[in-house]
Amino acid sequence: MAPEAVPPGVSTDQRPGLDPYDHHRPLDQWDPAATHAQLRSSCPVAHTPAHDGYWVVTSHDLVRRCGRDPEAFSSEHDLDGSRLGKEFGGIAIPPQGHYRSIPSEMDGAAFHQYRRLLLPWFTPAATAPWLPVIRAMVAERLDRHLESGSIDLVLDLANPVPAMVTMVLVGLDAHQWENFAEPLHSLVAAPPHSPTWLAALEGIGHLRATLLDLVIARRRSPTHDVASVIVAAEIDGEPVSDADAVNVLFAVVAGGVDTTTALLANALFWLSEHPDVRRQLIDEPHLRPSAREEFLRVFSPAPATARTATRAVRIGGQDLGRGERLLLSWTAANRDPAVFDEPDRVEVTRDTRPHVAFGFGPHRCIGAPLARATFDAVLDTVLDTIGDYVVDTAGAVRYPRVGAVNGWVSLPARFSVPQR
Repeated sequence: MAPEAVPPGVSTDQRPGLDPYDHHRPLDQWDPAATHAQLRSSCPVAHTPAHDGYWVVTSHDLVRRCGRDPEAFSSEHDLDGSRLGKEFGGIAIPPQGHYRSIPSEMDGAAFHQYRRLLLPWFTPAATAPWLPVIRAMVAERLDRHLESGSIDLVLDLANPVPAMVTMVLVGLDAHQWENFAEPLHSLVAAPPHSPTWLAALEGIGHLRATLLDLVIARRRSPTHDVASVIVAAEIDGEPVSDADAVNVLFAVVAGGVDTTTALLANALFWLSEHPDVRRQLIDEPHLRPSAREEFLRVFSPAPATARTATRAVRIGGQDLGRGERLLLSWTAANRDPAVFDEPDRVEVTRDTRPHVAFGFGPHRCIGAPLARATFDAVLDTVLDTIGDYVVDTAGAVRYPRVGAVNGWVSLPARFSVPQR
C-alpha cells in the first residue's frame, strides 16, 4: 500500500518547502526527479493549484491503479461539455481545446472498437517487416554525414526517422516528415498558451488539413495503410466521419513523431557521457534490448497522462470528487524505490519489466512495438557505424520543459570517419 501520511485535502502549495507543482515549469526552475521523490515519500497523491487545479499521482502502485481503472478515472475529452461536462478534459493538462484525440481520449465500447482497428498495425508480427525499411531510412540519413565526421543526432537522425516511419504508416509521403514534426516538437516544448505554442497550434491546423485531404483521397481510392482502414470502418454501426478519421490519424502521427525521438535523444546523450557502457553495448549487442527498456524507464519520453475522476473516489488517502483532474506521472512511477533498486541509476542489465513508460491499463500505448523497433534500428546503426561519437555538450539543447515530452532540441556530435 502507498503511504498515507498526509491528511486528505493537503495541497502541494500548502506543504512547507515545496513550491506549487506544475509539470510544465521550465527545467531551470525545478528538478522533476527530486520533486517526485519528495511527493512519493510524503504525499503520493497531492493537489496543486496550477492549471485550474489537479492532483498529481507519483507512486508506482497508485499510478497503475488509476491507469487500469477507466471507470473511475476517465480519459474522455468532452470538448463542448455536452456529454459529460467540460471538466472532462482528456489526457492533457491543460486540455488540448481544439480537437479530441481518438481513441486516446475515449473510454467504453467505441474506444475498444477503434483500438481493434489499429492494433493489427502495431503488433510485433506486423512490425517485423518494417525493420529493413527502417534500417534503410537510418542508413540513408547517416550516409549523408559519414564523410564529414559531424552530425546532429536529433536533427539528422532521431527527428526524421520516426517521423518518416509514421508518415508511411498512415499513408503519407515520407518526405513530408518535416511539415509534421516541427509543429509537434514546438507544441510540446513551448509553454502552454505562449506565442510559440499558439504558432505551433496554427501549424497543426495545416497538418490536420493535410490529413483531411488524405482521408478524402482514401475514400475514393483505398490502399494498404492506416488511413484506408479507418475510413472504411464503422464504429457503433456508423461510418467513421471525416472529422473522426482525421482525429485518429492525427493521434497516430502525434504518438509516433515525438516520443521515440525523445527516447533516442536521451539514450544517445547518456551513452556519450558513459563511454564504458557504450563500449559494452558495442561489444555485447545482446544487451541492447535490456538497455532500451532501462532507457525507457529512466528517461520516460511521455512523462505523464491526465485522467478525470468520474465519481467520488478515495485514492492514496485523498478524497476526490467527480470532475477532479489527475496527472498520472509515469516518470515518477518509473523511479519508485519500492519497485526499482537505486531507481535514479541507469543499469542496462536491470530487469525493467514493471516499468510504465508506455502507460498502463487499457490505454497503454498501442505503438510500443513500432517505437521499440525504430529505436533499435537507430541505436544499432549508430553504435555499429559511428560508435565513437561524442556529443558537444556545450551545443546540446534540451527541451526547456518536459511536461508533455522529455526531449532534446539538438545534439551536435563528432565521430571518426569510418573507413570505406
